[in-house]
Amino acid sequence: MGELATHALDVVIADVPAPPHVRVKVFSHLLGESDTSFFAGAWDGNVVDGRTLGLPWYVDTRVLFYRRDLLAQAGWSAMPTTWEEWRRAMQGIKRVVGPDRYAIFLPLNEWNPPMILGLQAGSTILRDDATRGAFSGPEFRRAFDFFVAMFRDGLAPPVSNTEIANMYQEFARGYFAMVVTGPWNLGEFKRRLPPEMQGAWATAPFPGPDAAHPGVSLAGGSVPASLSSRPRSLLSRRSVASRRM
Repeated sequence: MGELATHALDVVIADVPAPPHVRVKVFSHLLGESDTSFFAGAWDGNVVDGRTLGLPWYVDTRVLFYRRDLLAQAGWSAMPTTWEEWRRAMQGIKRVVGPDRYAIFLPLNEWNPPMILGLQAGSTILRDDATRGAFSGPEFRRAFDFFVAMFRDGLAPPVSNTEIANMYQEFARGYFAMVVTGPWNLGEFKRRLPPEMQGAWATAPFPGPDAAHPGVSLAGGSVPASLSSRPRSLLSRRSVASRRM
């Protein structure tokens, strides 16, 4: 943020969602307002008050990577679709794997899972014109209760991702049966898990709060954007646009 404040950068690649204090010049003179080259959700996430403030570079989402074999041993032929079923499935996995192993890995230093559950429960996440968190609202409290219960009931280990030396190895040996991650790990799971494990894992969307509400997830990725005050910003924007298209 210090370099942004002094305008030492021409192009910024911000995470999605971007920090609210990052404001950049629109790309409309290069790309217009058409979103025909982009998924609507990826494009709309860069439009604030009718202005296009960034260009989608890549987009991804979080899903569940899970051990099909352990889920089957717990009596489930497919990943559940509701929170209540998901909880029962995790309880079943816990009974199968025993006291020293877990149903799911939810790193304590990752914010994505509770945010995803909050969105599923209908929380706006932010309030007061996006200047405050809406974490005391009933929707987010319901989601956070569900999240915390997974630790309280021994379904998830109370550790951060820095306390797991090798996630792929621990997944393969059954230390946990589920993990929240994204499409970049599809190739890693194929490369890092042993050959005999390749038919034993799968991916699934998040279960939803109930049958009437599908399990949404969180869109992530990166957004290149140029700072409006930089003298070389036009060249930078052309470079970014040509790389993307």
